[in-house]
Amino acid sequence: MSPIFFKFFDISNSNIYEKRECENGGIVFKKKFNKIQSVLKEKKLWYSMPQYFNDPFDCNYSISMSDSEWLEILRKSFSLLDEKFKKLHPQLTPEEISTKSSSAMKARINPQDFLERITHNTTICSFVSTTEQEKKDFLKSNSISMWSHYAGNHQGFLIEFNNRHGNIVKNLEEISYSDNFSKINYHEFEAYIELLKGNDNKVVLKELWTKIYLRKHKTWHIENEWRDIRRYEKGVQSYGQEIPFISKDIKAIYLGCQIKHKDKEEIMNVLTENYETKPKLFEMSKIRGEYGLQQNEICY
Repeated sequence: MSPIFFKFFDISNSNIYEKRECENGGIVFKKKFNKIQSVLKEKKLWYSMPQYFNDPFDCNYSISMSDSEWLEILRKSFSLLDEKFKKLHPQLTPEEISTKSSSAMKARINPQDFLERITHNTTICSFVSTTEQEKKDFLKSNSISMWSHYAGNHQGFLIEFNNRHGNIVKNLEEISYSDNFSKINYHEFEAYIELLKGNDNKVVLKELWTKIYLRKHKTWHIENEWRDIRRYEKGVQSYGQEIPFISKDIKAIYLGCQIKHKDKEEIMNVLTENYETKPKLFEMSKIRGEYGLQQNEICY
């Protein structure tokens, strides 16, 4: 049975800010989008860089490599930098190029720092999963804490994604949970160097991505998280990027039990005006006398 995927959205503070440098060297924060408009009208999901996650241990790992293996990685890195310096500074002699590339490498001589460059070029969008058999319990009670944490104290909304016909779910990969960090070895380091050279060892790189991006501490297991991982090609000046999806990716939308009336009205208007086939819309409410939620379908 295919998993069912959900994503929570916090609209109580729905402005995302992006840091921009001014011409005078100062820093400003520019308002990026309103989540109701960006997600439901423009049909875009936010993919964040890992360093801005709420869990400081996310995408952490340990290095399992001997000194001789690390020296070999450095040698290959020097060779790569030599080629880059040749293109940037054709007037330099081979000796000058080697000196400059060696100096550049010393700035990231630590293997941990070196590999962390990967996370600065990667963005992630996270989803919660359940099964058809467990969906009723998920919506009734197992999602209560996630509504509080990820949907602004039940004031936001939840999207159920289409797990058969949509484009989003086909890229998702499952998180594993553990007491220990993943260990990165020499061959995975080497694959990253080859990636920088333009050679893509998909098998080894897949193992590397899995170890870095698809493991969390076991206390998070209740979320049954899956992730869509995308390379970020625009540089590292932003906190992440927006990735578009299509209307049929959305199967249903659930409004939090404490959603504000104006937000509810805005969501209904956006869906009416921008979806040829409107997704089902539900509003959650507390079950009297129980730790539970019930969904009530909205005709709009």
